Amino acid sequence: MANHHLHTARTALLQGDILQALSSLEIELRAKGYEPLLQVILMFKEEYQKLDHDIQSTALLPSDIEKIKNKIVHGSQHILSILEEIEKEKNEPEETIDDVGSMVIPEIKYPEALPEIPVNKSFLTRILDTISSVLTDEKTGKILYESPSKMRLNQSEQVSVRISHKSLKEEVLKKGLDAAKTKEGELEISDVMEVALFEAAGQQNFHIFPLNNAEQLLNKKSYTEWRFILNAKRVGKFPLILRVSMKVHLPELGEKKKDIVTWGSSIEVDVDSEVQMENIPIQNIQWDNTFKKRLKEQIANNDFGSVFQDLANHLSIRDTELFNDLVVLQTRFNHLKNVNLMGMLNHQDYSIDYSRIANSLIRLIDEAGSPRDENGLKTYKSQIAGLISNS
Repeated sequence: MANHHLHTARTALLQGDILQALSSLEIELRAKGYEPLLQVILMFKEEYQKLDHDIQSTALLPSDIEKIKNKIVHGSQHILSILEEIEKEKNEPEETIDDVGSMVIPEIKYPEALPEIPVNKSFLTRILDTISSVLTDEKTGKILYESPSKMRLNQSEQVSVRISHKSLKEEVLKKGLDAAKTKEGELEISDVMEVALFEAAGQQNFHIFPLNNAEQLLNKKSYTEWRFILNAKRVGKFPLILRVSMKVHLPELGEKKKDIVTWGSSIEVDVDSEVQMENIPIQNIQWDNTFKKRLKEQIANNDFGSVFQDLANHLSIRDTELFNDLVVLQTRFNHLKNVNLMGMLNHQDYSIDYSRIANSLIRLIDEAGSPRDENGLKTYKSQIAGLISNS
């Protein structure tokens, strides 16, 4: 006598009642304990219910709807055929239900078309082939990551990340990007993707300002883009980390996040002393305690412009090493003023950075023009390096 649930599933598929077919297959698979195939059917059922919701709430293209339905129908037919063959072969000792129930299902993906059932393989091999084919490369996309390899301390740079479906034309995805700065690849995709740009734990070499939400719906017709504004806080070569995650909905487990791409890149940050000080006339300043006192009073009165100019006049002639420190501090000070004007810092953070720059200038003034031995220089450099890196 034919199995009732399998007969119902076959009839429902012929009549186009996909949900009824999936429900009948689910009942049969639960009763028999065929866990791997059950997980596939549950995934189909979840996706079909989501499709019904998406048709009501979003502007899905008819071709997209048909594509998803065909995938579910073909997959269900494939599993149904295997179950019907099991019914015929269930008395064969080498093909037992226990073998099926103990199998581990791999991570689920889907194909657009499913192969015919191979008739010349063992039962377990056919099951594995089915799961493998049902979970093949359907949701694959492209990713582009544009990032500078070099930047100036006082200039902003933009980092861009674009993700699309695999079918999007290359010229559309790459339009407006600099090929020399771009890294590309393929990745798994889902309806919702998340992109993060950050430094390694404990590193604070850049200000990173995201211009988009970390989580975004993936555009079905074009690409989805994430952009970040990057400002360097220090001179040197520092790494950045790009991490891309996908959101998936698993039966009975709910929504889960899976990290699928992690790329590293390094950016070399430099200063241009000529540009920084090109408008400052070089003068031979007499360095004494009175002059140092006046500089500190100017700092207390927030007259940083005069302090930078007078220190540049003196240090550019007599102390190249301290002059480079001064350039870094002036660049950091100019950047602080700019981000404050744009409203990108709250008052507390602005005050903290402002105080650190002022303290760094006072340390530099105390060191400039004074005789110092090797140990004194090392102490100064470690002190001001810490202040600069935190400012």
